[in-house]
Amino acid sequence: MTNLEFNPASHPELSYEDVFLLPYNSLDEKLKFVATNKERRTLNILFKKTQSGNYDAEDNYGNNQEYFAYRDCLAAKYDNQLGLVGSRDEIDFRASDKTTPIVIANMNTVVGPRMAETAALIGVQAALPQDYPNPEEFVKHQQSRHPEYQTPVILDISATIGELREELDKYDFETAILVERNKFHSTVSWKDIPQKYRKDLGKGIATYASSNPLIGWEDTTPSEALEAMHEEGEEILPILDDRDNVIGCISKKLAALRILGYEPYKSLDGNGLGSLVTVGVNNGVLAKVEQLIKLRVNGIVIDTAHFDRNYANNNLIRQIRSLIYESRENIQLIVGNVATQEGTRAALSSGADVVKVGIGPGAACSTRRETGAGRPQFSAILECANAAVDLGGQIWADGGIKNPRDLALAIAAGAEKGMMGTSLLPTWESAAPLQRDKKGRAFKIHSGMAHYEAAKNRNGNGVKKSIEQIARETIGMRSEGAQERIYLPDKILSVMDIVRQYIDGLTSACSYSGASNLEEFRYFSHIGIQTPSGNAEGFPQI
Repeated sequence: MTNLEFNPASHPELSYEDVFLLPYNSLDEKLKFVATNKERRTLNILFKKTQSGNYDAEDNYGNNQEYFAYRDCLAAKYDNQLGLVGSRDEIDFRASDKTTPIVIANMNTVVGPRMAETAALIGVQAALPQDYPNPEEFVKHQQSRHPEYQTPVILDISATIGELREELDKYDFETAILVERNKFHSTVSWKDIPQKYRKDLGKGIATYASSNPLIGWEDTTPSEALEAMHEEGEEILPILDDRDNVIGCISKKLAALRILGYEPYKSLDGNGLGSLVTVGVNNGVLAKVEQLIKLRVNGIVIDTAHFDRNYANNNLIRQIRSLIYESRENIQLIVGNVATQEGTRAALSSGADVVKVGIGPGAACSTRRETGAGRPQFSAILECANAAVDLGGQIWADGGIKNPRDLALAIAAGAEKGMMGTSLLPTWESAAPLQRDKKGRAFKIHSGMAHYEAAKNRNGNGVKKSIEQIARETIGMRSEGAQERIYLPDKILSVMDIVRQYIDGLTSACSYSGASNLEEFRYFSHIGIQTPSGNAEGFPQI
């Protein structure tokens, strides 16, 4: 596990801002695994000479020179076995299940079908919120998607400029596929429509269709697709079958990410995209779980603000684990949230595969302000991860990841994956509707899942309400979450852009720790304490 440059007992409660990763050369440790016994003994003898405390500078220089020369000679000898990092793009950033180590949190303003589909194409799990109205429809939609290609904008050749603009506003590319009698006809790009006609919404788009469209086939590789699009200046490549039916498309961005190792999150049968669905602990949870098992979801999230509050939750997990076992399906069971090692042990011992860790660190969460309950997230991850390892389980770091360094620190501390929500709201794919203010600036409304509106939705869902629920609605639902307007950048990003940014930060962190994959990253990471001024120093000063 992670190497700490401090005594945890002296610093019991730490947030991400309180710690840092020490740049570290793992070569000495890696050599211990590949060198012969004789070589290791020689290396140790030479190393001890460098630590002899001799005050003669010339002797010290000679001892160090001898040690590092011998060490580097061994490194050259075992170069192919050491897994040394060359390019950061060669680092294997995948989690143990071969997916991208980011999970999109089950927030109803963030996760919907478009977010889940786009995320799954690059190996990211997106947890459908528990108050989504039709999870069966969602799961079937995911399973019906092609695991290699995006769902394109498809319009009939008779479509208008207004219809084109309306559909393109939902995507991060500006090209549509045109069909005639449901067969591929051509493509049309917004950039090819003259500026003076763009407001003529009723005008047909057939005039501006490409006369020589670029196309690909099911056996077209990402490298071939990217090369073709790069040479022709196109942003998407339509993928057709041998009957000219449109199977999907691949954008330059997706092709590039595929080449760099982003593999899809597939359904259990491998023919579609995977699905991760959240349920609460009330209102017929076992019936909902049975339905999800029959649908063959990839994972089920059992979500409540504080899982470790009574024995009933543990018994519920035992029942769900039994249902999954009887189904013989390889369905992952994720349980949360907790903030202690005791809560982690209880959930894993009851049958959970993964425990979500985090009470109060979320950007839209006000639990600590409202109740005083919670815990600084880094310490919670560190403690819960140690408990999980002892039981052969995993934890996900849920909340508080505001930038790539936080994801890297969470994984270094022992988390298998990091959960993100708010940072993915200002994207094309997030579930909140795109709105504009009086100045035309685009924004989306974001609510924490313990906010009044989210709580009200969870307690509705067409179920007859008890008199206690009516009383609570009358005086006001409990609210431990913020609601705010988040403005989108002038150039709206895709979830693919945000994920790539975070994974780039993570792989760079791996290289600074001498790790070639995430397992090595946890083993070789050295984490230290920093002062508030040390944290501030790490931000750009211009």
